[in-house]
Amino acid sequence: MAIKHLLFLLAIFVSACNPLWARPAINGTFDPPSNVYVCLDLPDAQLPGARVAVEAWNESLKQWKHIIPINGNQGACTYWVHEASKPVDSDSHALAWASRIGGNEISMRKGWYEIDVTGILLHELGHAFGAQHVAGTLMNAVHQYPGRTCPDIVTVAQVAAWNHIDLDLLSWCY
Repeated sequence: MAIKHLLFLLAIFVSACNPLWARPAINGTFDPPSNVYVCLDLPDAQLPGARVAVEAWNESLKQWKHIIPINGNQGACTYWVHEASKPVDSDSHALAWASRIGGNEISMRKGWYEIDVTGILLHELGHAFGAQHVAGTLMNAVHQYPGRTCPDIVTVAQVAAWNHIDLDLLSWCY
């Protein structure tokens, strides 16, 4: 099974195609996915890009969790995405940050994240779902890949490992 995933990862790196989604395996014993709410407490102009990020993660994780975007900060929030004026730590160049790996709060730095709302929120949601920084992927520590619209296999594999989920239940783009 590991060789299959390694070969697939190699195919990703040599492919230069538009994103195509991998189909997850069908598991008849898998429980129906539970709902997870991502509250988007952002200005109206940023909501379309933020919704694309949430919907991409929903496509990737939908056999495990159904990710639902909600406008504003409501009591049903599993994850809360909001604007912040400056980073809380010493990283003065941060465009956005998650409260921690596996955390539920994502801060988008006002005046900085707007350059790529979708890509930056995809990255931060990756942290919230359990992914760490990995060079050359969505989880690259420095924002280098503007225009990303979906999580890659390496990022999804981290989320699967963090949450003890079979990678075959999830999907990714390549």
